[in-house]
Amino acid sequence: MGPRNRNSSGSRGPRRDVEILDAALHNVVTFDELRTLGLSSDEIDYRVRVGRLHRKYKQVFAVGRPDLSVDGLFLAAVRACGPRAKLGFLSALRKYDLRGGGTYRIDVIAPRSIKPKPGIRLHRPLSLDDLDATIVDGIPITSVAQTLLDVAAPEYRLDMGKLLHEAATVQQILDMRAVWEVLASNPGAPGARRLEAATREEVPFTRSELEEAALFVFRSFSVPEPETNVWVWGGEKLVEVDCLWRQFGLIVEIDSRRYHGSRWRRRQDAAKTTALRAHGWTVLRFWDVEINGTPARVAATILAAMHGPREPQ
Repeated sequence: MGPRNRNSSGSRGPRRDVEILDAALHNVVTFDELRTLGLSSDEIDYRVRVGRLHRKYKQVFAVGRPDLSVDGLFLAAVRACGPRAKLGFLSALRKYDLRGGGTYRIDVIAPRSIKPKPGIRLHRPLSLDDLDATIVDGIPITSVAQTLLDVAAPEYRLDMGKLLHEAATVQQILDMRAVWEVLASNPGAPGARRLEAATREEVPFTRSELEEAALFVFRSFSVPEPETNVWVWGGEKLVEVDCLWRQFGLIVEIDSRRYHGSRWRRRQDAAKTTALRAHGWTVLRFWDVEINGTPARVAATILAAMHGPREPQ
């Protein structure tokens, strides 16, 4: 029996090529993943020489053919920047289908120790632990909310209202609560002011179906759209209110029997109302049964408060 042909079987044969292809994601595999499969450095170099692997970065390869899909390009760039790297900024927007654009420069957020690499626009924050991140199609990526905060920086000149509308209303891939959580965690971020302003103007923020029902009532009866879930000065401290019309000095609180029905909760609500009225606000409170059962009367009461005399301080 003659010697075994290593080019058709074994570590260099087609069976191992199938294993490599199975291990790849988006046709991308790393040096460490190849070593985990049992390949030596020489065997990896051999596959590069014969065109079975195509080097995209120093330790990142395309399997079988050199061209990669967009997801493959994104994953290769992230993998090239280490295990803690994430897709971000404009490239993350494209991954979420919130913006078009090419892949000539791919935005990757990576540790400060990572050195620049061709075709990658590196972002190296002081701490990666503060980022709100996830994994989409196997690609580590900043969350939709974090991505919007990052690209809200003035240098990008993007229409944040349009992006919020697309993400929250059209594609429904964004819960506005996530935006407020990211803003609360990153008050000094370059895009924080622009993103917060856009949320107030473009996308009402609701925490419950009851608040959604209230907004529907307002629209149905031509009540101007309020700011929702905002903080106002209540005399001694900032307090959060459900609906606010600043130009009318009017606040509307929407209470459900489930969360506001206890005696303790009612006492807290009454104290809050008293404090707000003492500071000059007109305050109306409605129960869920009123929102759902007598919407016309609710709307009429609000409109009357807007156009009638202000409550005395």
